[in-house]
Amino acid sequence: MQLDLELAGLPVVVLGGGAAALGRIAALRAAGARLTVVEEQPSDAVRDLADRGLVDLRSQEPDDARLREAALVVIAAADGGTDGGTRSGAGGAADTDTDTAAGAAPADRADRLRRRAAALGIPVASAAPVGPVPAPVPGRGRVVLVGGGPGDPGLITVAGLEAVRRADVVVADRLAPLAVLDEVRPGTEIVDVAKIPGGNATPQEAINALLVRHALAGRVVVRLKGGDNFVFGRGGEEWQACAAAGVPVDVVPGLSSAVAGPALAGIPITHRTLNQGFTVVSAHVPPGIRGRRSTGPRWRARAPRWWC
Repeated sequence: MQLDLELAGLPVVVLGGGAAALGRIAALRAAGARLTVVEEQPSDAVRDLADRGLVDLRSQEPDDARLREAALVVIAAADGGTDGGTRSGAGGAADTDTDTAAGAAPADRADRLRRRAAALGIPVASAAPVGPVPAPVPGRGRVVLVGGGPGDPGLITVAGLEAVRRADVVVADRLAPLAVLDEVRPGTEIVDVAKIPGGNATPQEAINALLVRHALAGRVVVRLKGGDNFVFGRGGEEWQACAAAGVPVDVVPGLSSAVAGPALAGIPITHRTLNQGFTVVSAHVPPGIRGRRSTGPRWRARAPRWWC
């Protein structure tokens, strides 16, 4: 979606909050727009944005008084009628019926909103032109693990962005740079596998199965995550699941927030005269050993006395 509009601070109404709308919503947020998202059954990632107060999520279209305040109306469903992306369902199971996916915006609803906006003189932007879903090619299926970087879509690598643009299916979670999903080619299926702290969470086993199933059907699947897939990103588990099923895997490394966060704050994590190394530590332990000690290093013994 290319718009020659300055949207910073302006209200924008988005119709559609399923997985296919994630890229458009993220791109509008990056532009500074104040978003009202209209969706009865939003994807988990969109609901998370609403719970954090980052978008105003509503199940019904705004009335004329509210709509008149909008600088832009965006029809974010994949075909202007139904949201063609899939989303993680209750309990984390992925709904892959693209005709009846939860979060669909009926075509008549989109047409009605277009007419209302036009009558009020409000510009309307539609989704990218829709093409046919790429036909699976036997033997072509593979999984590409793409590290998306620390969140800013400008910090994904060139190779990572190109992989997203070529994918048949993109499996993404809420920590990925979701604005790059606006770059997918027509017909690409987007699957939301968000893990919401204290809320819906797609089990890792379900994500592994999803990657394998699409790849064995002959599709090129991009697993898009924030940071680097192999730095606390469970990329190794996803690779193992694919390897066990005979699915080829490519890896596009990403910029880990463990390095990017300090760098963006102006803090070098190594400095020749001060610090010759760094350690990345997780506060989590693997499933099944909750309440027991981590099997990692004995940090108390290694830390300076004043840290303890």
